[in-house]
Amino acid sequence: MLNSTLNSTAIGTRPISEQIKNYCHNVLVEHPKSVIVTEIALLALSLATYRCTSSSALFRLAMGSAVFLGTSLAFEWNHLFREVWHGLLNRPYKPTFKPTFKEETFLGDKQEVLATMEYNNKLPIFTFSAAVTDPAQRGYIHGYMLANQIVDVGQKALRPILAFLRWEKGEKSDADLKEKINNLVIPNEVRSELLGIVKGVEERYRVDGKKCPRDVAAYIFGVHVMTDHYKAIGSSLGCSAVVYRDGPEKAPVVGRNLDWVSMGYLGRHQFVRRYEVATQKGNRQVNTFTFPGYIGALTAWNSNGLIVLINELGKTSKEEGKPYSLMLKELIEECSTVDEAMKWLSQQQQQCPCASSVSIVLADANQAKICHYYPEGNNHILIKDFSDEGILSVTNHANDNQGNVLLESICECKSIQRLDRLHTALQAAKNELKTPVEVVEAALKGAGVAATIGVFIADLSSQKKKILLDDFFAHKQIDMQTYLKI
Repeated sequence: MLNSTLNSTAIGTRPISEQIKNYCHNVLVEHPKSVIVTEIALLALSLATYRCTSSSALFRLAMGSAVFLGTSLAFEWNHLFREVWHGLLNRPYKPTFKPTFKEETFLGDKQEVLATMEYNNKLPIFTFSAAVTDPAQRGYIHGYMLANQIVDVGQKALRPILAFLRWEKGEKSDADLKEKINNLVIPNEVRSELLGIVKGVEERYRVDGKKCPRDVAAYIFGVHVMTDHYKAIGSSLGCSAVVYRDGPEKAPVVGRNLDWVSMGYLGRHQFVRRYEVATQKGNRQVNTFTFPGYIGALTAWNSNGLIVLINELGKTSKEEGKPYSLMLKELIEECSTVDEAMKWLSQQQQQCPCASSVSIVLADANQAKICHYYPEGNNHILIKDFSDEGILSVTNHANDNQGNVLLESICECKSIQRLDRLHTALQAAKNELKTPVEVVEAALKGAGVAATIGVFIADLSSQKKKILLDDFFAHKQIDMQTYLKI
């Protein structure tokens, strides 16, 4: 059994007041519909009492209870109001640092350090020891240390996001998503790690004397396949990426905006996850910029200098194959260069094809490529290289080799406008003779939107990176943070 330095109160020793508080929190978060129905019933009771009887005490009790429930519910779900105000209405938002994670250490049986959560210049970094090579063990530690954040994100962000996606696709339940989980290929090692996360969450809740939500496993597995199932979902998610170099022999600078509906809550929960995998040439460190409970690769890099990014693309869901984030998790663990990655992707497509349309950005110190998977709704893969000006860019659509937009590839309704803004800002920075890093920064600032919750910039000449996160407008922090050697 693994041990931890985390200070968890023993089961049954929590004060009654704290147990009541946790119970109320669970009711408000897990059963909001029931709370709303109860509130309406109490309001109706107070109105009927006021009109039909002279019992002022009963009226005050019913009305007070209704107001209390409504206020508590609004407080618990206030992040949704922030999503509407800032995310949908684009009201002014000042980026602020919100420390979401505690700096903690996880110890093994011999008191050896197996994992740490630490901040480096406001960036949370979750690092596993090189001794942690078993996926199930890595998953367990992940789930145990980040149990509260995993559940919070699942309940407060993922649940309403999934409800919106089901509504937009015309589904009445999550049965289709569950079927998708069963139909897609989830490698055994990945499945073992995901189950480890679930066990870690359940154990942490048991140790803390709290009731663990029943849908943790559904969240952990569902979040890894939902973007392969729900395609073409309007303006709900996007992304912008650019690779730029100022000469054919120069190492490029890579940048990306992660544009995702935050629900006023998701952005602050991002962190860097670092672990090691064994290769024939020794251990390879793998890094992903990710969310609690998520082990797929959306933004990832390894110690060999290979970077991989994904951008949503198109409307094609094959209903089979491997989820793209899990496919790229394997790629960043197994490949060290763009050439190796391209060969690996070709072999993978023959053995177990990508489950849905997506744009994959690959970059190392020598070259970069974009692979558009299924941009025209078929099995075609379109590969792009640097332009003559040293630019490689993508948002959420694809252009053919003549520069024409492939209409079937458009995933997000403002993708074309974002790409135009990116190029305009990039060209202006070039005309001002700015450095390649400054050019990429300007491009990302030009393409940023309210839903930009993460920014990643990597200078492959120095191997330094700038990583930013917030619930909204994360690109507005670009000038506020420094580059780190990570």
